[in-house]
Amino acid sequence: MKSGCLGNFLFACLAVLLFGVSSYVWFTFFIRGKSVSTPNLIGKSVDEAKAICSDLGITLQVDTEHRRNSDKVAAGSIVWQNRAPGATNLVKRGTTIQVELSTGPLVLRVPDFSGERAGTAVLRLGQQNLKPGSMSYVDGPEQGILAADPPKGTVVAAQTPVSLLIGATPPPLTFIMPDIIDRPLDKVRPYSKPIRESPMA
Repeated sequence: MKSGCLGNFLFACLAVLLFGVSSYVWFTFFIRGKSVSTPNLIGKSVDEAKAICSDLGITLQVDTEHRRNSDKVAAGSIVWQNRAPGATNLVKRGTTIQVELSTGPLVLRVPDFSGERAGTAVLRLGQQNLKPGSMSYVDGPEQGILAADPPKGTVVAAQTPVSLLIGATPPPLTFIMPDIIDRPLDKVRPYSKPIRESPMA
C-alpha cells in the first residue's frame, strides 16, 4: 500500500516537473523568441535610434508635431518614448515605438508688454512662468505699459519678478465752488482755484 502511494507521489512530481519544463520551453521559443526587450532610446540621435530599432526588428516613429524641453537631453535627441525600456518590458517584432525629440533647456525671455494694460501684462507673466514685481504709475499722454525691468527680450530664470512702469491718464481738473451768494465779485475771485481730484474720492 505504501509502495503504491509512493509511486503515485513520484508520478505526480514527475508530471509537474515535465509541465514546468514544457511551459518554459514553449514560452522561450514561441513567445520570447518572437519578442525583444524594449530598447532605451533616450538621449540617442534619430539615426542611432533607427539603427537600434532596425536591428531588433521594430519600427521607430518620430513625432514631428510635438517636442519637449529638457535640461539633460540635447536638442534634436530623443527625450521621450511611449514604451518603458528594459528587459522585463517585451515588445513583439514589428512593433512601432513612438518618440519625441528634445528642444533643449527651456529659455525664458521677458515679453514685450508695450502698450498693454497692467492686468494683461500680469496675466502674461504668469503664463510665462514669471511673476510681477513692483508696479509704478506715471501720469502722461501714453497709457499702458511703458517699460519693464528687466527689459523685454532679456533671458531670465523661472519665477523672476518683472517690474512694470505704467502710463496712466491724469485725473481731470475739478473745482470747488465757493459760496458767492451776496458777495462782491472782486472779493471771491481769488479763492476760486482749480485742484486735482483726490484719488481716494
